[in-house]
Amino acid sequence: MLRPLLPVAFVAGPVAGCATLTPAQQERNNALWTAARSCENGSLTVVRLSNEGVPYTQTVNSSGNEFAPFEQCYREKAAPIWRAYCGAEPAGPQCRR
Repeated sequence: MLRPLLPVAFVAGPVAGCATLTPAQQERNNALWTAARSCENGSLTVVRLSNEGVPYTQTVNSSGNEFAPFEQCYREKAAPIWRAYCGAEPAGPQCRR
């Protein structure tokens, strides 16, 4: 089952028509990928990260109990990454204005 993480409070919506990432967005996503991978547990694995920084997960033969701990871990680890990104790029599409 492929399941996207519910949007983090910092995510306002998808990037409109932007297929490539700026260097700042790429750096943010690299850090978010590392954070997401460090939160994997049980059979839950991160399979990809959207351009907007949303991780997509997959579980195999699971009761689904791994998702809540993953989500909590990811939110905690992603929050400082988003703060740093939005501090440097306040006009970023996922940053509150």
